[in-house]
Amino acid sequence: MRLRTLALALLAATFALSGCASTAAQITSETTAATPSAAHSEPSSTPFAAALVVSLTDIELHADDGSTSSSTPLSDGIGTLGFLTGVFGAEPTAEQSELGYPTTTYTWGDVSIIVVDDGPATVSFGAETADGLSLETTGGVHVGSTVAEAQAAGALFPDSGLTDVMRLDITEAPGTTSLENDGAAGIDFIMLVIENDVVARIGSPSNDYGDV
Repeated sequence: MRLRTLALALLAATFALSGCASTAAQITSETTAATPSAAHSEPSSTPFAAALVVSLTDIELHADDGSTSSSTPLSDGIGTLGFLTGVFGAEPTAEQSELGYPTTTYTWGDVSIIVVDDGPATVSFGAETADGLSLETTGGVHVGSTVAEAQAAGALFPDSGLTDVMRLDITEAPGTTSLENDGAAGIDFIMLVIENDVVARIGSPSNDYGDV
């Protein structure tokens, strides 16, 4: 529209110099009348990125209409790194483990991932939003959700009696052994860190059988 207006202005100036300003005004008036007002133009129906949604196995980019526009499995650490770099349009800060673990932590503000060398990634959300995107679990739990809201989504406190963490989407991990419950199979889950009865951080996936 701006280019069209500029072109019309130049056209009018040309006619004015040649003594035909009235004709140019008529052309400008007719063209303007034929052009729909921006105030009456139809809104765009193209979906736009609205949320990063994490499950036990994947991280997804959702559009404002609820559809999944792209995703990547957390089992692919390097793929997850590339996915989030593309989502945020910026390279993250990187920090290798100071404890000697074969891991690197990549951070984009309140979103971070820990990537095991040649292995999977664990994603962490430390805020409700980042760069205009909502950050949440597939069940809608987000930083700021109350304990009651997390429980309504299926989250549980551990049997050990801890009250500063909850577990969401608990799934048995065949072939593993729990470090908490002797003789029991391990479990995978989304970890919710609880502070003052609200979710303060979300981490996925987490488990009770690994030490990394």
